[in-house]
Amino acid sequence: MKIFDKYFDEHDLDKTSQYNDFSKKSLVVEAEYMHSALLGILSYLDEGGKDLNIIRDKVMAGIYESRI
Repeated sequence: MKIFDKYFDEHDLDKTSQYNDFSKKSLVVEAEYMHSALLGILSYLDEGGKDLNIIRDKVMAGIYESRI
C-alpha cells in the first residue's frame, strides 16, 4: 500500500487529519457508512437518477450518519 503511505506522508496526515486520533473501530465505522452512502448514490445513478438534489441529500445523509 505504498500509494497510501506516500499520500499520508505528503499531506502530513498524522498531524493534519481530523481522523488521526480515531480508534481503528471508529475508522471502520466511518468507512462502512461512507461506503454504504456511495453505493446508494451509484445505485441511484445506475437506475437513471439525475436529480442533483437527491444526490446531494444522499451525500449529506452519508456524511451525517458517519458522525453519529
